Amino acid sequence: MGNNLYNVGCGYVQHPKAPMSQPLRSLMLELIEKHPDIAPKFKKAKLLSEVKGFSLPLGTSERNISDERILLCGDAASLVDPFMGHGIDKAMWSGILAAEQIKKSFSNQRFDARYLKSYD
Repeated sequence: MGNNLYNVGCGYVQHPKAPMSQPLRSLMLELIEKHPDIAPKFKKAKLLSEVKGFSLPLGTSERNISDERILLCGDAASLVDPFMGHGIDKAMWSGILAAEQIKKSFSNQRFDARYLKSYD
């Protein structure tokens, strides 16, 4: 972030049906305090705000992002950058790719799921 300030986060991929073994916020604080490789890096660090977090849709589940007459983009398609926690660039790119697919669909008068599958 500059000026000797850092925005720190952690995450892991969780199976959709598996319960969390420990809340991620407390896990992150525990790693910062006790992990032999991580804790030394934070020895002089000060927490400037409360730890905040949320789940990110990472597109890890196997699902289609298209179907008959349907193309999902951005958050609807679970497109997000897991390292930065944002997805606007992914949303824009998926919109561009969807527009290209739509142009092809109109050119060929094909809007069926099989034809749109190449968008996935």
